[in-house]
Amino acid sequence: MGAPEREVQGALEAAVAAAAANTEGIQKVTGCEVEVKSPESLVREGERAVTVRLKMVVEYGANIPEVGKRVAGGVRQTIFRISGWGLSEIVLEVEDVYLPDHTAEEGPEKG
Repeated sequence: MGAPEREVQGALEAAVAAAAANTEGIQKVTGCEVEVKSPESLVREGERAVTVRLKMVVEYGANIPEVGKRVAGGVRQTIFRISGWGLSEIVLEVEDVYLPDHTAEEGPEKG
């Protein structure tokens, strides 16, 4: 992969991670890999496709399949908007569930 392709891949990784992190139900993105498939590996000449692997922490109470659908849709739109390329595969891995600490909000114990 040449320098321009690495730059595009890096830009896509940053944009994809930001799109996922800004999805309702996601606490944070802990990993993001983007692979751009070259035209030689695709059926139609001149097209490129992108594979994405995301690792994330979801918020407690979030419906994980629904969050996954929203993340995939946002990632697909982001990739197409930036590059004009399609998303060939997305792998989503939930590494953890964020449990907010309610002790600070509860105030002093009644007794």
